[in-house]
Amino acid sequence: MSFDLDMTAVARVAKRVRLLEIRLVDLVMRRTADLEGGSSLSGDVKRNCKPLKWDAGVVEVSCNFHFGATEADSQVAYIDATYLLRYGVEGEEPIADIDAKHFAFANGAYNSWPFARELFHSFSSRMGLPPFVLPVLTFTPTNAGAKAAPALPPAAPGVAQLPEIKV
Repeated sequence: MSFDLDMTAVARVAKRVRLLEIRLVDLVMRRTADLEGGSSLSGDVKRNCKPLKWDAGVVEVSCNFHFGATEADSQVAYIDATYLLRYGVEGEEPIADIDAKHFAFANGAYNSWPFARELFHSFSSRMGLPPFVLPVLTFTPTNAGAKAAPALPPAAPGVAQLPEIKV
């Protein structure tokens, strides 16, 4: 997803909200094939966080995560999970549509990422796959003066390394 993240817009909303609730609202997972044994397992994670509702009293954000595990270019499992995040908003000033979009994209991902990490780790293991550890969530904002995040360190032995997710 190509998105020019404006951290100033994120901050305008973030300074006025408090996280009230994170709820798993949808979960679909499937083991689609057996492992061949000799091949290495790789994973791919995609996410989409968007505002559902925003007004003077509440911001609701939906964050969908799709995890696909592959071996030798064949899918062996997938997990789709959607979280609903509710934030209480202080003050009477309405939240601008564009600010809500930037806030949902950044803070929705930031607040739900640890929940997705635990879910993917736990359920990939329960599917009989090597447990996956999601990388640290990074953003590459386009604000002037922002620096790109450094590359991730190599994975520990025996832990599958997922690609860095750039936004």
